[in-house]
Amino acid sequence: TEDHVPIRLAARAGDHAPLHCTAAGKVFLAFAPPARRDELLGQITYDKYTEYTLTSRQQVERDLLLTQARGYGTALREEFLQITGMAAPVRDEKGDVIAAVSLWSLDRDASPEAVIARAGDLLDGVKRISQQIGWAPEEEEA
Repeated sequence: TEDHVPIRLAARAGDHAPLHCTAAGKVFLAFAPPARRDELLGQITYDKYTEYTLTSRQQVERDLLLTQARGYGTALREEFLQITGMAAPVRDEKGDVIAAVSLWSLDRDASPEAVIARAGDLLDGVKRISQQIGWAPEEEEA
């Protein structure tokens, strides 16, 4: 059956992906300095890849506010119809975002809700990576 058709999707160093419909792209946009974010949002063509793709600057800006509030970005079938992705920022010693760790899942293996349920694990992981390269997060107020 089609459920057993192998699917290969692998990102390689140097690959390019759209910023507006990938979880890592949304992380880079959300945590970029405001002037840089505005510049990038003005350059995006907002191409539609699936019926779930955000196709306007306003839609993406709303999603970026959620990304900032949650601390991670999502791409819910936005670039590829069968893929749900989630990404979180890796920070350097100054707190600047220098990378993103992203997790993807095929919908046949995990629902979007099941992927998002692992957000805490992703956030814990990027926090540890960031701390290993010198980031010292501000202490949370009790």
